[in-house]
Amino acid sequence: MRIFVYEHITGGGFAESPLPAALLCEALLMVRALAADLRDTGARVCVLCDRRVDLGLHGIDVQVVQDGVQAQTRFDALLSASDAAWLIAPETDGVLERVSQRALRAGVNLLSCHPDGVHVAASKLATAQVLQAAGVPAIATFRPDAAPAAHAIRWVAKPDDGCGCEDTRLVADLRAAAAWIGTCERPERFVVQPFVAGQVLSLSAIARGDRAWLLSVNRQSIDLRGDRFHFAGVLVNAVTDETGQCQRLAQRIVQAIPGLHGYFGLDLVRTEGGPIVLEVNPRLTTSYAGLRAALGINPAAVILERLQDRPADWHPLPPGESVAIALPAA
Repeated sequence: MRIFVYEHITGGGFAESPLPAALLCEALLMVRALAADLRDTGARVCVLCDRRVDLGLHGIDVQVVQDGVQAQTRFDALLSASDAAWLIAPETDGVLERVSQRALRAGVNLLSCHPDGVHVAASKLATAQVLQAAGVPAIATFRPDAAPAAHAIRWVAKPDDGCGCEDTRLVADLRAAAAWIGTCERPERFVVQPFVAGQVLSLSAIARGDRAWLLSVNRQSIDLRGDRFHFAGVLVNAVTDETGQCQRLAQRIVQAIPGLHGYFGLDLVRTEGGPIVLEVNPRLTTSYAGLRAALGINPAAVILERLQDRPADWHPLPPGESVAIALPAA
């Protein structure tokens, strides 16, 4: 099988502009891990590569693109020449949804999340509304002018379609939130959420139809520098799901958001009253890069098996060990 792996930041999506330094490290971790894992399943793997990036991949068809026009042309050509595609891109400005739609229009087997799932999960507001309607505990999310003043003491302001901790601030009240958002480019993008204290975790999971399978529970490292949040890394497979609570949560989310497909991530806060979902990531997350070392298995092989028409019965994954992924300070 020939699989086209496309990662937007390293694969030419920014060919006409500077590479986003804040996201490049995570992008490299993901595309290197995924391409190598797929290669080791016996698949023929091809990737696009921005001329300014060194992917350092071996045994893989790496096609270097020089500019934006060539990136678009090669993207379509590789879709047409491949049996399947696995796409990784930011949700920001609908990028991930658009490239996913292009893959489906090309008739290729899409191994990553489908556009309908991406459309919901890309919006923190839509995600919260859909999950709350399904009875899933999700963080209350509002447009700044619609937030109830008495709802929280402190608030978090962030882009509705942002990724990572991009432009995410802790503010004292809604007046401070509105003041800061007003200084941002495109303030209409922003939402606010009440600040919830607790342990920040993420789930790495697989979806197919209305079924979900949990791969790992990870502990996020989120730094607060002044009023700015920074994603500093993650401890993959840090927490065991002894009660099955995380597996059940992943299952409920897949049933609430049709179109989640293949690997997806989930960020949550574990509080004394139980987990509260912060956001759903309809794509590969940084935690994927530590799964092989943590679990002692090839996660791409496991995911491909789950996506077969008749996947084998699910056997519990080995407990494995914790693997730290540290990101350079911004």
